[in-house]
Amino acid sequence: MWFQHHMTLDVPSERIEDDDKIMTTRYMPIGVVGAICPWNFPLILSLGKIIPAVMTGCTIIVKPSPFTPYTALKAIELAQEIFPPGVVQVLGGDDKLGPMLTAHPDIAKISFTGSIATGKKIMEACSKTLKRVTLELGGNDASIVLPDVDIEKTAPELVMGAFQNSGQVC
Repeated sequence: MWFQHHMTLDVPSERIEDDDKIMTTRYMPIGVVGAICPWNFPLILSLGKIIPAVMTGCTIIVKPSPFTPYTALKAIELAQEIFPPGVVQVLGGDDKLGPMLTAHPDIAKISFTGSIATGKKIMEACSKTLKRVTLELGGNDASIVLPDVDIEKTAPELVMGAFQNSGQVC
């Protein structure tokens, strides 16, 4: 098999005890997480998916955009030197890999950052196997400007917010 379902980890639990009862809640890893990451901010957005997955005892397979620099691939290469084999993995390739991850029956969760159109496709695909899904979907830099605002001061700030980092923000 090309991945492990979960790693051995001391997962936190809660215990409530009184004279009549003992209640224990154990948090169990859900299994394999598939992370589909966008072209912008590849390192930050990949790590934002890797860290929570590993901290909760799950393994993760990251699929960076084929249009992104190799920073995410390098970060995962470094992570593979630290974690046991199979805990943090990467799949490099084109957009055909995303549907394969969402359809795979052994992947328990998909975390996606990207467009609304692709997010809808991912939600639909994941519903067929009842995968958990986290969608962080893009927008068009929407802003709410109230009537009492100083337009001369606010307009340049809105433009800067939309186009900072060469427009790589939602």
